[in-house]
Amino acid sequence: MIYLASPYTHRESHIRRGRYKAACEIAAKFMEAGEPVFSPISHGHGICEMGDVGVDYETWQKVDERLLRACDLIVVLKLDGWERSRGISAELKAGTRLGLGTLFMEPSEFQEILELIQEAREMRERWNGKREADKCGS
Repeated sequence: MIYLASPYTHRESHIRRGRYKAACEIAAKFMEAGEPVFSPISHGHGICEMGDVGVDYETWQKVDERLLRACDLIVVLKLDGWERSRGISAELKAGTRLGLGTLFMEPSEFQEILELIQEAREMRERWNGKREADKCGS
């Protein structure tokens, strides 16, 4: 599963809404392409809007780190502010500890990133199939 990391926290609510929309658009494209994806921003924005829940990474850290364990790849959506995002920084550190791969993408690079992910999966499946065949032949 893909973990779609993107910036969110900002003092201006219209910036948060724009980031939420962008994350949802990319998450939807992954789902349409048959790629399971978890977007913490897509998940958390409505919860923050409906309840008295913080928008900062510290509020969401436990949830995000548990979900990272279910993923095998982090895709960082390079929206404005991504390189200053404490949340993305923490997600990348957690992903490194968990041995997850990471790809960085501009919103306009969706198709190229999707192709890379699909090619990597095909290579992994061929490799695993070869290893199984080698075991059977031994």
